[in-house]
Amino acid sequence: MNRQIHGYRQGHQLLCGSILLPREDQSTIDRLSDVAGPLRPREHFNPYLTCYQLPSKEFYVLARTWQDPTVARAGCVRTLSLIVASDEWEAVQDTSAVFAILDIDRLPTEADSGAVSLQLGGESRFSPAPAFNASELMESLFLEDARPVVIFDAPNPDEIAKRLVAALWPSARRQFSVSTFALSPRKVSGSDFNLVFAPKDARSKFSDWPGRRVDGRLSKLDRHRWTSLLVDRVFDSSVPRLLPPSGEILVKKKSSLAANDNASELRIAMLWGELWTRLDSSPVAALGLLDIANSGKVWEEYALSVLDAPLVRAIGQASSTLPVDDAWDFVGALINKFEGRSISSVWEAVKDAVVDLTRRSPEGSIDFLLRMRNSSVIRDLLSAIAYFLSANFSERTERSLLSAPMVIVAGLVSQSPSLARCTSDVPAFIHKFNRELPGLDESTLDSVRVALLPFLIGDWQLPAAAPLLDVLNGQQLVAEIQHLGMANDFAATEMVEVCLTRAQQLGVRSTVLSVLSMMGNSEGRNLVLARALRPDFADFSWLFQESKLPSSVVHKIANKLIVQAHDDEIVRIVSGLNDRGVHESAMSGVPGFAARVVSIDSIRLSLAVPFFEAEVSRLNYLERARVAERALLRSLGASFGGDEVGFIVRMLDGMGGLLDGVRISGLALSRRVEAPLAGRNLVAFRRSSDAARTQLVSALAEMAGVIRARERFDLGVQGADAFAALVAEAEVEAPHEALSASARLLPMVIEQRNYPVSSLIVAMFPVVYRELVRKEGGTERLAVMPFLARDRARAARLDIVSAYLFSSWPPSDLALLACRCAEEEKILRVVARATGGAEYLELIKSSLDSLPESCQTSTERAIKVVSRFRTSKK
Repeated sequence: MNRQIHGYRQGHQLLCGSILLPREDQSTIDRLSDVAGPLRPREHFNPYLTCYQLPSKEFYVLARTWQDPTVARAGCVRTLSLIVASDEWEAVQDTSAVFAILDIDRLPTEADSGAVSLQLGGESRFSPAPAFNASELMESLFLEDARPVVIFDAPNPDEIAKRLVAALWPSARRQFSVSTFALSPRKVSGSDFNLVFAPKDARSKFSDWPGRRVDGRLSKLDRHRWTSLLVDRVFDSSVPRLLPPSGEILVKKKSSLAANDNASELRIAMLWGELWTRLDSSPVAALGLLDIANSGKVWEEYALSVLDAPLVRAIGQASSTLPVDDAWDFVGALINKFEGRSISSVWEAVKDAVVDLTRRSPEGSIDFLLRMRNSSVIRDLLSAIAYFLSANFSERTERSLLSAPMVIVAGLVSQSPSLARCTSDVPAFIHKFNRELPGLDESTLDSVRVALLPFLIGDWQLPAAAPLLDVLNGQQLVAEIQHLGMANDFAATEMVEVCLTRAQQLGVRSTVLSVLSMMGNSEGRNLVLARALRPDFADFSWLFQESKLPSSVVHKIANKLIVQAHDDEIVRIVSGLNDRGVHESAMSGVPGFAARVVSIDSIRLSLAVPFFEAEVSRLNYLERARVAERALLRSLGASFGGDEVGFIVRMLDGMGGLLDGVRISGLALSRRVEAPLAGRNLVAFRRSSDAARTQLVSALAEMAGVIRARERFDLGVQGADAFAALVAEAEVEAPHEALSASARLLPMVIEQRNYPVSSLIVAMFPVVYRELVRKEGGTERLAVMPFLARDRARAARLDIVSAYLFSSWPPSDLALLACRCAEEEKILRVVARATGGAEYLELIKSSLDSLPESCQTSTERAIKVVSRFRTSKK
């Protein structure tokens, strides 16, 4: 063993030694050989120990540090470090002899820096440890989560540390780090020391300590069942030892524990010892011992070697003393834990136990086989178990057999025809065969096919038949499909689907489709066709044009296919079939088809119209309104051919009371919509159902505002007539909307004297006029009317007569307007007084037949009165 001495020489540094280590290791010794934390003036301390493994893991250091009074500079120390190869340190049995090398009663000198030898052997013996809080220390280090520990104010820290280091098993000892005096936390290789001792007045220096803090003089109750045992072994025994020799061997060559995980190692070894003592009274303890052996945290070879004979005894004891179900559980669990092991005596004991337990509980043997993982054992035991199962088949046997691996079930079924027949009648076995038969080798699969396929004639049996059908060729597949159709009208539709999949792989799918289409029409045949076809243009084309199937069958099959198609494929199907002469109505009769088409905006509207109609006609109230609204969003601003007005009317009706009049008006009549289309939309508004029209009428003022934003009424005669009808309806249903709409739109249209807006004026002027008469001065809603700046109603009469006299509007419309205002005489008197008024009156008189009967009489009377008045004036 090499030694180094560190002390003060223009700073703390290496003074002399028998070895110079690699840079990182040497730097670590140079740092840790100095005192941990600053000393206060005139503060003194007793020599202390520091033990740790160097970063290279090649060496372990045991050091003793003295306060150096020979140096004038305060806080200087002298440290003697004993450097031991880690492998040799792990092999040391008498650690007290190693510590003795450091026990000198003076400052180390250059004479103490040479290499030193020590004969390995013996056991570490120490005097009893002082009384301190040993229970909490042991729990913190070994029985709880692995964390660094600082213990404050412990008496005689060196003696405690020596015993603790000596008690550690070799693999733990080489990793353990401890310092018996520290004024602040200590680290090595970036990690905190496992254990540091500190005076009580250094507590503040450990405020950020990440580990446990232990009061060295405080006594606490034990928190773990192994605490007192560990304290006795380490601090009360003359030979400190955490584990007995067998326990140390157990953890000697651990393979998977992380470095410094000594606590986990110890707990495993303690549990091993505890279970070992219970083997004679409880065979289940053997399972726990196997778990430990298989955990990778102990020396596996050693653990299994010492378990050989105890396991054989435990298996026999379990078979003879435990209840039969518990015994099966025990043997099955033991086999699972013993997987991959080759201790023959144990396997022989297992076989003997299985034979005995199968005789006592045939059903339990299946549960046992389920838990087994060694195929050689399965082969050895199948014959005996199959004999008992075939004679004692029950629900319990069925449940257990369903849990067994397929290699076992297949062997049993192949060896027992009666068992094969029983399993083919149980749906659960059918699905099990489907899942697990493909994993069998060719020979075993063939024997199962011979046993099972004759019984697999129902649809529910398809999962079992599928892996067997996979070996058939194309011609055999077609024949099988025909056979299934003739046998039970394709009741085994899923079995046929497996055949179809295979047919696709073999390139005979078109033959299968042709054969199916020529078979008699039946529900089973149609279901098979739906499964055989793909949701693409080619198959839809075949379905609609080549299959020669009845349209009802085509629709039913197409409806099943369409849900699988992507949007792009739907577009190709609709466009392609239309190009091939398949009318949209034929496709729109498929509900699923229609639902998909109306959701895809990239399909031409002209093609989508029949699908919208079909959807609106079949959906419930809310869904119908949603689809209708989508149709309106697409159609109100577009031309798509056909009966456009009728389509829009039906979509408006589809929304009914859910129609948003303001929104729809904006979409239908805005300046972005071409005039012919906007006029068309107004016509559709007029023709819509009462429910839809009520919503539109309730938004009539907003509708008039949208039209006014166009800056001129350019929506044609039909558009004008339609809006006039809406105004007339609003007079009854929503008078305020009629008045607001008329007030907004009348000033604009009254100036369009060469445009056919007379019907609009006839509808709107009376609404405004009656409001003028009713409220002198008008209302805020009439503030936009130009003639209100003059003499209210009289001014209105003058303006309207002037507009008609100098326009292309029919004179009869002025008479109708006057009649609706109930002011025939006043308005016609204005006409009579105007230039050319007599001639205009004659025009009105000649067109009285076009007026409603009530208006004819009142107008004719007014003309006579006006004429007499005009004659008397002359």
